[in-house]
Amino acid sequence: RLGKFRDPPVAEVAYARHPDGTPKALRYRNKVQWSLEHGATGWTMGYFAEHSHRMVPFSTCWLLDDAFHAVRDWLAANLPPVARLHRAQVRQNAEGQLLVSLSGPDATPDRLGSMAEAMLAAMPGVYGVTGRAKPHGPDVCLAGSALLMETLAGGRYLLSPDSFFQVNRDVSELLIAAMRERMPQPCERLVDIYAGVGTFAIALHGQFRKAWLVESHPDALGNARDNLRINGCDRFQLLAGDIRRQLRGLPERVDVAVVDPPRAGCHESVMAWLAEHVTDTIFYVSCDPARRTPRPIVGDWRSYCPSTCSRRPTTWRPWPSCEPREAEAKSTQGAHSQIIEGCASLAKAGVARSIALYL
Repeated sequence: RLGKFRDPPVAEVAYARHPDGTPKALRYRNKVQWSLEHGATGWTMGYFAEHSHRMVPFSTCWLLDDAFHAVRDWLAANLPPVARLHRAQVRQNAEGQLLVSLSGPDATPDRLGSMAEAMLAAMPGVYGVTGRAKPHGPDVCLAGSALLMETLAGGRYLLSPDSFFQVNRDVSELLIAAMRERMPQPCERLVDIYAGVGTFAIALHGQFRKAWLVESHPDALGNARDNLRINGCDRFQLLAGDIRRQLRGLPERVDVAVVDPPRAGCHESVMAWLAEHVTDTIFYVSCDPARRTPRPIVGDWRSYCPSTCSRRPTTWRPWPSCEPREAEAKSTQGAHSQIIEGCASLAKAGVARSIALYL
């Protein structure tokens, strides 16, 4: 209705499943971040209440594997009581190895080094412990390794504590399989905007001749360089810096674009670039479909896409925003409709297929 297409193709919702066939709706997250507070009863870890800085402790988070809870309990019992710490972050890879990251003025080797070594000795699943003493400072290795190796869809990825990576590994496998199935052939040129550590471009390696990756986050850029080397991606060009400025370094025409923006959504200039320069397919990956551009898509696309064409987009809905417990807070049917309208607008501008992929 919004995109002015009759019966646009929308795929069935795809779920990651247990061996018995039931949807895997719990214990799927591979990364978590907790706030830290020290009081009369010792250390407490939890989440912020919505729209506030009030911390809410918890006993069990059903989105996490039991190994995360074990890390929380060990930290609560062993962190120095006088340490100035604000945040704990835990990341788990496919092999079950854990990278624990602590933030705050006392997250330094001289203050926490002994505790970090004790954690590695007491918890075999912990692969490394890092500390960040300043909000925008580097992550310093306190014990073990400062990086974690992850595997996804045949690719290998080195990850820093703060680098973005898909938090639902099983569903991400489904997403990549759907992208591979829908890749046009032949495909000469691919661009991955908001490329992160190189996840999607590396996973699609072999289905195009050359790729350009655009990313601005320093940690992700360092990981992406390593990951391109590890995976033998010698025909990839990594463009580092402000996304809008790096658009100038991209080729005039590309066959496929992969776009996985942060929650704030794509900047208007990125959307305009996609409409003008992509000749075949756009994969728009979103875990929050209400976020597309700083302004609503309705009406604005006319200024980006003055021309029209008869091609229709393909929209693919692999799962409802996030798994059920997160979907309620992050998505609505109306938001899905707005993404579909954006895909339709891109199609009218001459892009053959705009495929919306909802996490």
